[in-house]
Amino acid sequence: MAGVDKGFVTLAGSSLITRAVARAGTQVSPLAIGASGDPSRFSEFDVPVIPDATSPTIEGHAGPLASILGGLEWTAAHGGDRLATFSVDAPFFPDDLVARLTQAAATPKTISVAASQGRAHYVFGLWPTTHTGDLRKFLEAGASRSVRKFLENHAMALVDFPSAPIDPFFNINTPDDLAAAERMVGE
Repeated sequence: MAGVDKGFVTLAGSSLITRAVARAGTQVSPLAIGASGDPSRFSEFDVPVIPDATSPTIEGHAGPLASILGGLEWTAAHGGDRLATFSVDAPFFPDDLVARLTQAAATPKTISVAASQGRAHYVFGLWPTTHTGDLRKFLEAGASRSVRKFLENHAMALVDFPSAPIDPFFNINTPDDLAAAERMVGE
């Protein structure tokens, strides 16, 4: 998106972060925003901003897993046992995402992940806080930053969502994607 913070890209008159907060806020409580960088840019939302998890032994940008780890640590510290994660650049994620991910968790340690069109959307997940230590060790080992690689060694449930009339996990990464999303909103 040419260096623009994707959360503040506007779709149909609302920023992507505004859309994500509104949609996620109906599914979880408490709600927090996970983000790297200056947290003050989210001050209008009046929710906690959780930084990516860091450690002297986690080098470089650890990607989505660092955000998930930060969220797991925050959730556990606030008495929660599961963290629901969403991506700001997929503005059509389902209103029943968390309910369906919760229903699919066969055990208290199962990580539930959304899927559509035969593809897993790992950032849309329900993560038990019991995996916090494992995730920290995985990131500190530095062998991989892949969400998929982390999940290979854990019980996981894939929850398939219909992709009609649109894929609920359509991702906005380019100006062309934004134009396509505008058309989808119009339809």
